[in-house]
Amino acid sequence: MRNLITRVLSAAAALTVAGVIGAQPLELAPNAPDRYVVVKGDTLWDISGRFLSKPWRWPEIWELNRAEIRNPHLIYPGDIVLLDRSGAQPRLRLGRLVGSGGSHLSDGSGAGAGAGGRQVERLQPRVRVSELDRAPVPTIPSTEIEAFLNRPLIVDEGQLATDPRIVATQDGRVYLGRGDVAYARNMPVDSAGEWHIYRQAKPLLDPDTRRPIAHEALFLGTARLERGGDPATLRVLAMNEEIGVGDRLMPAEAPTITNFVPRPPETDVAARIVAVYRG
Repeated sequence: MRNLITRVLSAAAALTVAGVIGAQPLELAPNAPDRYVVVKGDTLWDISGRFLSKPWRWPEIWELNRAEIRNPHLIYPGDIVLLDRSGAQPRLRLGRLVGSGGSHLSDGSGAGAGAGGRQVERLQPRVRVSELDRAPVPTIPSTEIEAFLNRPLIVDEGQLATDPRIVATQDGRVYLGRGDVAYARNMPVDSAGEWHIYRQAKPLLDPDTRRPIAHEALFLGTARLERGGDPATLRVLAMNEEIGVGDRLMPAEAPTITNFVPRPPETDVAARIVAVYRG
């Protein structure tokens, strides 16, 4: 079974500890402000770090349901984050400028005095930024996890052996780079589009028995099918490592994960790391 992993292995050892920590009260940062205005370049992790001593617990402090946490694009530069210390646990809420000229701040909670039962605070008029001209706030910086998003792949023993493979290179080159042409056999008749190029690396061993439980495949790059047949012709679009004869091809899958939401598990988890990618 193919399983495109997103670096869950690297976090497995911390899950049990995280489950215990997640049950503890939230601890505010020493200089947590009462409000913060979101600026371009912020992430939810950055914002939460201004309020929490442990920013990875941000889903617990945001007064959002799970659907909103999975889709945090409701938060934009210019929005105002309010810290509510009145309850047993601190909470963050969004405030937005409303009214004529954006002269009032509303947290949308329905609490406190003000028109329509909303808690309001008068602010100076300010320029409103159109949402068409601003990007939503992501969960965590992509640069922090970029090294973990290089398409590691776990396959069963012998699985890559049945996939299409590169049998020749343009002008007999030993290795291929971006823009080079490769020839592959065993491509499906209805092949089209982009293909990922992999190379089988090493077996993953059970920590106790030392028996192989799966095999790690290294992601080398991406190629586009230019002409079908046997052999088929492909052109390399991108490469992470040198590509050569014998490397295997798999249909490229569209990315399905756009935001990463770190949170402690709901139940205790006991796990062991069996390997580190490229380790």
